Amino acid sequence: MMEPDDAHKACLKQKADLQRLDLQWRRCARGEESTKLEQTVLDGLESPPEIKELEIDGYSGRECARWMQNHVGGGVQRLPYLPFLRVMKLYEFPNLKHLDGLAELPCLEELELWKMPSLESISGGPFPSLVKLVMWKLPSMGEVWMVAEKSMPDGCNNCTPHLGQVLTVGSCVSNVDISDCPKLEVKPYLPLSLQHLELYRSNEQLLQSPCECNGSASSFSDFSHLKKLLLRGITGCGRGWELLQHMTALESLRILDCDELTELPECFWSLDSLQYLQVSGCSAICMLPESLGELQSLQQLAIMQCKKPKWSSTISGSSHIPPGAPYNPVQCISRIAPTAGRAPLSTPTRNFWVVGVDSPSRIHVRLTSLEELLIWDCPGIKSLPEGIKGLTSLRKLVVWDCPDLHRRCKRRKGEDWHLISHIPALILS
Repeated sequence: MMEPDDAHKACLKQKADLQRLDLQWRRCARGEESTKLEQTVLDGLESPPEIKELEIDGYSGRECARWMQNHVGGGVQRLPYLPFLRVMKLYEFPNLKHLDGLAELPCLEELELWKMPSLESISGGPFPSLVKLVMWKLPSMGEVWMVAEKSMPDGCNNCTPHLGQVLTVGSCVSNVDISDCPKLEVKPYLPLSLQHLELYRSNEQLLQSPCECNGSASSFSDFSHLKKLLLRGITGCGRGWELLQHMTALESLRILDCDELTELPECFWSLDSLQYLQVSGCSAICMLPESLGELQSLQQLAIMQCKKPKWSSTISGSSHIPPGAPYNPVQCISRIAPTAGRAPLSTPTRNFWVVGVDSPSRIHVRLTSLEELLIWDCPGIKSLPEGIKGLTSLRKLVVWDCPDLHRRCKRRKGEDWHLISHIPALILS
């Protein structure tokens, strides 16, 4: 391990041509003495002001370097200490509890925090140029107040942050990725400038409406920039996802592996721009909301590996099946299944997929423009509906891993052959 004297002798802060600084510590068992030594070493490895990228990996100190904080390095006339820094990535800080007082970084575009099991709070800024924020595996991280530069929510007398505990960002934040942060609460709400949001194994609170103060919710604009939302392994049953109703520009929504999710929120009716919806691996879901039928822009609907419900409904949707998809189902981008006793979707369709439905008693088809139909891994489907005979536009039918249906669709022999004899391409497997 480098000694403090060696760190100072390196004189990194005088290397004006240095553009990127990558500091790495070996990951091994360390005692208290070693932890203090690392902190002294990091203080001595002060970066030059001209640096553009900073990455620190495996640091075991209990405090971040003094040169990274606001109270040091203000410079002449309180100028930012790292005025050109664009990327900061901090990995595996096992003992750091408070990443507070990060210096003002006017050019910072990306901030990534990874694998910090002890981290409880973060504050700093302003970061007016911040575009991407990544927070991965921060199991102890609690409340984070994230506000736009020079603004604070009005009327929140009982829900204001403690002094110095605010992460100040600008209006450029478009990408947020939060993973394995089960306790994290972002207040007063996520940045309104978001275009792409990913939440993985995180708190359901992140999808709730802004905090209520003095009996009414804080006023704010819609998330009019958010286009893509990925929710994976979110805790909770789905009844507190009110924030969705404000995502009026959302085009893609993927809900994956949410084992506690029992129902999709009724606020789906407000997602006027939604084109793609995927629900996969949500074993507790019993039905889809009736409001799903009001998604006039929906083009692709994928319901996969939701085995609990016994669904029976009218099916409608739209998708584009990639070439060779029936022979490589893992790469299929659209797999569509029926809802439970609900009104039909009204979206016109060309391609429609039914995948992984456990045991629907029947399927009604009213898709006059349907060109391709694939039924995959649905052993509960025993026969085809009579209505399929009237689908004169149907050009291709694929039956995959459905034993009873496979038998009934055999050419000239199966009980359902008279319903599908007009279809030019028939694939049974």
